[in-house]
Amino acid sequence: MRVLLVVSASICALLGVVHVGFTFANYERLSPAAVWFAGTGMALLLLAALNWATLAGPPPRRGIRRLVVGLDLLMVVHAILAVRAVAEPPAYLVLVTSVGLTLAGQFAARDPRRTSTSVSALPNDR
Repeated sequence: MRVLLVVSASICALLGVVHVGFTFANYERLSPAAVWFAGTGMALLLLAALNWATLAGPPPRRGIRRLVVGLDLLMVVHAILAVRAVAEPPAYLVLVTSVGLTLAGQFAARDPRRTSTSVSALPNDR
């Protein structure tokens, strides 16, 4: 499941970068629509970063993991609305990616091989 989480987060980050980049191509001037378009790209980047962060180091605390899963679920709802409003391949890709993040995040957090390490342990000792 860790592989699915990494792949989903990577696709999510790539979509975010592309989304922000296309803001400048799609909009000639700063407008509310341009800001919302770029904001969605930044939200995708943040979501990917939060999911990557849950894999770095020791397992996150339960509250942090719940927060990230809650945000993943919120992105699933957003993606469903986007598919209904836009119905284009990128919207479907965001939906599949956000569902992948949510499912993989649930199982990766419960992986028994991930054990907590001491904060004082040296990086080579982990």
